[in-house]
Amino acid sequence: MTALNGHTLKCLLSFGLILALSGCATTQRDWQAASRHGTIEAYEQFLQTHPEAGQASQARRRLAALQAEKDWGKAKSINTIDGYSDYLNKHPQSKQVKQAKAQREQLASARDWGQAKSSGTITSYNAFIQKHPKSKQIAEAKKALEQLEAQRDWQHAQAKNSARAFDAFLKNHPSSEYSAEAKKNLVSLQADEAWQDATNKSSEAGWISFIMQYGNTQKAKVAIKRLKKHKVIQPGGIIAWATLGGKTIHSGDFTYYLNNNSGLSSLHWSKLGPIMHIGELQGNSKGLRVVAGMALIPTTR
Repeated sequence: MTALNGHTLKCLLSFGLILALSGCATTQRDWQAASRHGTIEAYEQFLQTHPEAGQASQARRRLAALQAEKDWGKAKSINTIDGYSDYLNKHPQSKQVKQAKAQREQLASARDWGQAKSSGTITSYNAFIQKHPKSKQIAEAKKALEQLEAQRDWQHAQAKNSARAFDAFLKNHPSSEYSAEAKKNLVSLQADEAWQDATNKSSEAGWISFIMQYGNTQKAKVAIKRLKKHKVIQPGGIIAWATLGGKTIHSGDFTYYLNNNSGLSSLHWSKLGPIMHIGELQGNSKGLRVVAGMALIPTTR
């Protein structure tokens, strides 16, 4: 190959420089044009023509922002779960990500709530609550779930018909529509069990224990008749001062100074001198009158 002489080499270098300068000028001109138009098409054309240009990274950022803005408008326009999901898949770093997720969750929550109500089952409401804990329907879902669970557990308690079953029901559903009946059944069954226990023991202490727990039941009246060493003072009856040992009564850690106007009340059975009482007592000249409740007085000491 014939070596290039100095003049020829100089000409080639000059021509290359001219081409380079011409290329830079073209790139700069195209970049200015793309920036001026500021459209997706303009930046795509620039990157297609100048993929390695110094402005390429900036062009890609602007293009991504424009595409995200366009897709966001499309997602809002169709306003569907799939639309927002598609947007999030394409633009996971866009500034609209938070809003897109919120819109998608709102639509999904509304869809799933409709399905949960349509099914109307414990399983469907549980699934909704687990999937959408911050939904605006969460309070309604929990209320519906509680009602269904209470209905299921109430049927179970009725089938078992035991004190244990009704007690468990009340612990799990203290405010349900079945609570009053559950309490009534529980007391009745517990009274039956306590009555059987008292009958088996057939002792003064057993009858007294039953009366103290179930004084408002019919069986308590039978228990009262079986007392041999106590008598019962019902409302209107009088507990004589002498029975109490006088008007100064020592009971446990307390000393009671009573007079004709003294009033005592107790929500639970309590000891007053030699007697046990529950309810309200009111003093008069003869002693303490039972206003409400009852008193048990030992007949032998």
